[in-house]
Amino acid sequence: MYNNSNSNRAAGLSPVRSTKQVASFVTTIVGSAISVPGIILLIIGLFLVHPAAVLALSITGGALLFSGGVVLIVAFCINRSHLRYIEELEMLKSTGISYPAEITRLVSTGAVVRGGWNVSVSVIAECTYTNNEGKTCFVRSKSFMHRLGMMPFVGFPLFDLGAPPEGLYHAYVYVNQFDPGEYAVEILLRI
Repeated sequence: MYNNSNSNRAAGLSPVRSTKQVASFVTTIVGSAISVPGIILLIIGLFLVHPAAVLALSITGGALLFSGGVVLIVAFCINRSHLRYIEELEMLKSTGISYPAEITRLVSTGAVVRGGWNVSVSVIAECTYTNNEGKTCFVRSKSFMHRLGMMPFVGFPLFDLGAPPEGLYHAYVYVNQFDPGEYAVEILLRI
């Protein structure tokens, strides 16, 4: 039972946002926001003649540029890790065995406030599926963002959120046919 992205889109489903995607995006913004002022200060220092001002701008600009560069390297590493998982998922989709899975519960790994009172929580989905031998197997997904909606800030951690609302998510497990320990869980959101 193979599910491709075209049939998922036709069914009104889209992939959920990975926690690593969100973390990479945020750290890229932070790294850029730190680096750009550093570059500006270094450029301003080129046009000044007073040695103390040039030194102060060079030190401050260099420190900001270095700090921003470190944050951008972290963002790159997080994004690369996410892309490796996507490559693994695509490989298992094309070569592995697909099973529909049931999400039994969502377990929170932390909370993120977006846009005022809107809260999205980083969660892991615990799922079960029945393999070809009729055995019920338990798997966990990678973390993804689950929107809780309008509510005040929620502290860390939330732990067990229970089962998601009926029909909100669909899960598929792709298992390597030669090594059942190698699997990937794809969580799709109804749009």
